[in-house]
Amino acid sequence: MIDLYTWTTPNGRKISIMLEETGLQYRVIPVNLGKEEQMAPAFTALNPNQKIPTIVDHDVAGGPLAIFESGAILIHRDKEYLAADYSIADIATYPWVSAAWGPLHSTLPDELGKLGNLSGWLDRMKARPAVQRGMAVPKV
Repeated sequence: MIDLYTWTTPNGRKISIMLEETGLQYRVIPVNLGKEEQMAPAFTALNPNQKIPTIVDHDVAGGPLAIFESGAILIHRDKEYLAADYSIADIATYPWVSAAWGPLHSTLPDELGKLGNLSGWLDRMKARPAVQRGMAVPKV
């Protein structure tokens, strides 16, 4: 079981997407950044950087292991889902590109119209059920 400390940010959603893709069991612990919950002593004990995402992996040898920084978490679990046509690079990039696409498209529609490959990649990512579920985490 994995405890996922997260919020509604692109970095946080990288991990919920990965967990949905792998089918690993996890529990979501929302960390409201607007209320500065990441500064709480209990959270700081897990992650001295006081940033989300953070996981506590209860299924590792030697007991629970806290891991923070989205890249480190993705690499920790990459053996679960790395594939030729879909990888941690897709998971790490999609939440950021997705968040930027709407504002960029409204201001630079002609330029983005030239990026058919990127648009197609966004559509393929968005169509993945695990990406849809991961992008909805945490529920607020």
